[in-house]
Amino acid sequence: MSKKKKRKSGNKAIVVLTVVFFVAGFYAGGYFSGMRLQNFRFVKSCSITIDNLKIGQKIFLDESSLGNATENGKMVFSGITPGKHNLIVTKNAYWPWAKEITLASSGRVSFNPFLLAQIPNVEILTLDNKNFQNLKDSIEVSMLPSADNPAKSSDGSALLWLDGSSVMVKSPKSPLPEYFCNPDCADTLNILNASTDIKDVSFFPNRSDLVVFSTFEGIFVIEVDGRGIRNFQPLYKGEFINFKVLDDKLYVLVTPEKIYNIIP
Repeated sequence: MSKKKKRKSGNKAIVVLTVVFFVAGFYAGGYFSGMRLQNFRFVKSCSITIDNLKIGQKIFLDESSLGNATENGKMVFSGITPGKHNLIVTKNAYWPWAKEITLASSGRVSFNPFLLAQIPNVEILTLDNKNFQNLKDSIEVSMLPSADNPAKSSDGSALLWLDGSSVMVKSPKSPLPEYFCNPDCADTLNILNASTDIKDVSFFPNRSDLVVFSTFEGIFVIEVDGRGIRNFQPLYKGEFINFKVLDDKLYVLVTPEKIYNIIP
């Protein structure tokens, strides 16, 4: 090979390497500044905040692990590519929680998962408990909430009532919680159209975004947040069971001589 050809080959190699390093540097700069390459263009990455996590819960996004909760509270995950994703929170011996979500460029979203034990944790109260009769009377005489007399969450941030067989939840807060905008905003949501009679209904203890209700099949919990999917989990199986939430505890009248305090 002549010196002239060698020089041309060397120049081409230098040009190629320069382009490669430039593209790599450009991509790396975009990546570390929160940009992601999507359909041959850079878009701003997203973040997901997951609140109300409990120790031992595992978080997955599109079947890839995001991490484990090592303490109760909140975790924030950033640098997520915009688009459709499957978000799942699991824990051994608990029902899983899942969402199908669509993230916009530079979007920030928050979720409050709930996971109920597949075998409920209960405190058993019997006739020898000094509070038994008062609890039993309170459970037996509880009235279903109506639009004129709605139930209120323990923090006062949400109202709940039955409209026929529909469970309605209203937020008087301003601005509205983000899950009241899906995609259009409304201060009142119809979260359930029951196919059978509802015996009791209330907000779940210490939660304004969860509703607990009973039918002839048992007691169930449904979330207010309808983004992607509205999670629905069984709490206690039994026929024609009555319950009541008192002082942020959920009491179930199992038999005339036995009450369960179900511990989430």
